[in-house]
Order: sequence, then C-alpha cells, then structure tokens
Amino acid sequence: MRMKKNILSTIVVFTLSAALLTGCTTPKKAIRETATEFLEIVKNGSTENIDQYASPEVLESEFVHTFDSSFLTDNLKSAIDAEMLNEETAQRLDNLCASLSNMITSYELTSVSMKRKVGTVVATVNTAFPLNIIGSEDASSRISVKVEAYNEANPDKVNNSDPEIAKQAYNDMINLVLETYEDMMEESSEESYVFVFTLTRDSETKKWRITSVKDYDSAANGVVITTTDTDGNNSEDAETEETETEETESEEPAQEENSEETESEDAGAEEGEAETEQAE
Repeated sequence: MRMKKNILSTIVVFTLSAALLTGCTTPKKAIRETATEFLEIVKNGSTENIDQYASPEVLESEFVHTFDSSFLTDNLKSAIDAEMLNEETAQRLDNLCASLSNMITSYELTSVSMKRKVGTVVATVNTAFPLNIIGSEDASSRISVKVEAYNEANPDKVNNSDPEIAKQAYNDMINLVLETYEDMMEESSEESYVFVFTLTRDSETKKWRITSVKDYDSAANGVVITTTDTDGNNSEDAETEETETEETESEEPAQEENSEETESEDAGAEEGEAETEQAE
C-alpha cells in the first residue's frame, strides 16, 4: 500500500510540475511582469498602451508626466509663444524635451511582494540627471542672471517696436533658457531614486494593475522606502489566497519560481497521500 501512495504522490507532483512549466503564472510573477512592462514604457518616454498596466489615476500622476515626452513638450511650450520661435529655436526645444523624456538609464525591481491581495513592488530607477532640473531654484537663478545680463547688453533689442527685432530678442532669451537646462543636464551625474508601486488585481480582467506610485526619495541620501500593509478589495482565486497571502520577502526571479514550484509540489504530494489514505 505504501508503494501505491508513493506512485500516486509522484503522479500528483509530476502533474503540478508540468502545469508550472507549461504557462501557469503565479500572482507574484504576474505582479513582476506588470511592473516591468510599466517601467519599460515609462523609460521610453511614451504612454502607448500604458493603460493596460496602470490605473487612470497613475496615468495622470507626476511620475508618468515626469517621463512623458508629449506632456513635457506641451508643458514647456505652454509657457512659450510658439509663433515667435524661429525654426532653429523650435528644434532645440524639441531636442531638450526628447532628452528629458529619455532620462531613465536603467531600473531594477528590488522587491516584489504580496500581502492581503495587494502587490507591492519596490524599484530603483537610475536617471542621467536629477528629475527636478526643470523649474528648480538653481535653474531659475541661472536663467535670471543670463536674462538680466542680456537685457543690459541689448537695450536696443528689448521691447523694440520692430517685429523682427523683437522676435530675434525673444529667441535669444529662449535660447538662454534652453542653454541653461542643457548645461545643467551635462554637468549632472547619474541619480538613483526609489519608487514604491502598489498593485491590485482587476476583478473583471483578472489582470494586475498599478494603482498608486508613492513619493520617491534619492537612494543616494540613504532613504529607504518600506512597504506598508494595505487592505485590498479585489477578489482573487482561492488558490492565490492560499499560496500568496502574507508573502513579503524579496526574491530573485529564479529563486521565486523554484520556491513556488517546491511549495506547490509539497502541497500536491500531501494532498495525494491524503486522498489515497481515504480511499484505503
């Protein structure tokens, strides 16, 4: 009878292992994939298909706008009289916006966890220059000095009644602004930031989506953002509840899959033995 139990256990384990190898996706793996796809889109300075991975609130968040080339371009141009720009200045402005939207050099998911049906991902994002260059006090101070010097050196151009001269002066000052940002970006070194993403599972599509992005702090300052327990309201499968609830440790992808497979095998083996004993 013991041999029969071992055979049945082996069959159960083999079946579960085969399911894992043929496409069964665990919640933590799905959470990791959602966060990765989301960050990859953001890294490319785009928002195309991003709504598949994030809620409407996140799509309108500062985090997404910070790296969205279209938003950055519209935002900067809203303070500029586009009709006054010549072709060279307009192109320089577009180039600056492109550089801003492609500021992410790399990213890493440092923690993927799930607790109470809510996923949490901690990610380190590396940028070529600080995120707050545009509109920073340093930038504003530098621009003010340059514009004041220009006004003093070109009194005949400033507020000139001749449209062509006034247009040239306007472009000169816009170029001083763009030059300042370009210089600051070139002078900067790579920065690292830590972001915390909260994910919940859509009750209809059963797909995980990022529902919030917490404020970031520079990792260089030694600030560590910790995950917090959050109650989730989205419904989940019973199997997910059993295998993933209260799971908070950080894992590498390979270790995660091996661990989950082992847990499933053990659970399957025990279930097989219990069923056999009942049959006997």
